[in-house]
Amino acid sequence: MESILILRQTKRTSMIFLFIGIGFFFFSLQTQAQKVWTMDECIDHALHHAVSIRQQQLQIEAARDQVVESKLAFTPSVSANTSGSFSWGRNIDPETNTYNTVNYFSTGFSLDASMTLWDGGRSIIALREAKLNRQRQLNELQRLQINLELNVIQAYINALYYQESQQLHQQKLADSRSLLRRTQVQAELGLKGKADLTQIEAQVADDELSCLLCENHYQQAILELGKMMGEAPSLLPRGKEIKPLLNPLEEELSVVNLLMNNSSTKVTISSPRGGREGASHPAALSARMNVQSAELAVQQARASFFPSLFISAGVSTGYSRSYGLGYNPKPFGRQWHDNMGSSISTGISIPLWDHLSHIHHLRRSKRQLTLARIEEEETLRQLQIDYTKACLDVEACEKEIAMQTKKLAADSVAHAVLLCRYEEGLSSLLDLQTVARTLQQSRISLLQQRLLLILKRRTLKQYGYFS
Repeated sequence: MESILILRQTKRTSMIFLFIGIGFFFFSLQTQAQKVWTMDECIDHALHHAVSIRQQQLQIEAARDQVVESKLAFTPSVSANTSGSFSWGRNIDPETNTYNTVNYFSTGFSLDASMTLWDGGRSIIALREAKLNRQRQLNELQRLQINLELNVIQAYINALYYQESQQLHQQKLADSRSLLRRTQVQAELGLKGKADLTQIEAQVADDELSCLLCENHYQQAILELGKMMGEAPSLLPRGKEIKPLLNPLEEELSVVNLLMNNSSTKVTISSPRGGREGASHPAALSARMNVQSAELAVQQARASFFPSLFISAGVSTGYSRSYGLGYNPKPFGRQWHDNMGSSISTGISIPLWDHLSHIHHLRRSKRQLTLARIEEEETLRQLQIDYTKACLDVEACEKEIAMQTKKLAADSVAHAVLLCRYEEGLSSLLDLQTVARTLQQSRISLLQQRLLLILKRRTLKQYGYFS
């Protein structure tokens, strides 16, 4: 009996520990689902999981292989050949070089090596083109990263807007409910009419609808952000209540201000009329690489007019055996020693007439070089304009935030005064609702401008103008 009691107590204890373990497991899952994501964390996560980034990394590896192949082109090429034949009927005796009707078996072996000594510089130019292509692929990776960062920032700002605006709508809903409770008390005392009570109830219903719509927009924005990050299921909110999944607006603004204060506003992209060594934006680097590629194409076209010089060397031997003459052939090893021959040769190839194709190729290459230089100047000029416009946008956004802050403070005071007047019966409900909508619009406008400031500053940082 005691053993049965002990066994039941042991099972009960094990079940308790099992339920505790399951509880900790689900608690950890809930904690992980409620992780608060900062903008930088979203960007880093997207950069490590984006398909386009991984594809471009494979392109970079292919470009590196191309550079290795171009370097190996300077080494000699070596080949080994072997052949075997069996002849019968009337043929030539390999020993006496006369015709007879004896059957023969013969084999041949050779080892050849050849190397181009000079090809007008085409191999050197090809190596430069391979290195330039590798740099172009690296620059393309940087461009893809910048575009991905901007897309993630835009999605993050959209989600953060609905997260913050939801709090504003909930605040307005709480104010409307509080006003409804006070109006109900005043209506019971005969101080307010049924029309005011009905209008306030309609206002509460409208605020609840606004909260619901904002919640739906927030879920869609979180889903879009998670899709860009490659983590849509883990970002989706669990349950009906939406928890703040993103970094709050005030913390995001402080992070951006810290990044901007630690960076100098020195422009590294030079004027189109000046030097080009300061261009650091991927668009400017791409334009410069296009010019370099066009210059290499011109050099390649000029190199086609020069002769090519090559050298080759080799060793060979042969072994033959006849059937029917009645003599024993020499051993295979001896035949290899006796019949081995060596050769070395050099040659030169001079282009004389190719229907003027080289000349037309050179002309086309020069025109492409001129176009590439014009496009580079235009790209640098456009980047300078975009940078100036981005700076003006940041300054204008900061000024609008200052004005919106003052307007919000004034609207808050006006709403508080009119609310007191309405409770005292000195103002109509229509005036109070108008002021409340104006106050809510001021809050939304200030939120939009503050989020726009984050976007503008982050966009300005992506230009690469800061050291």
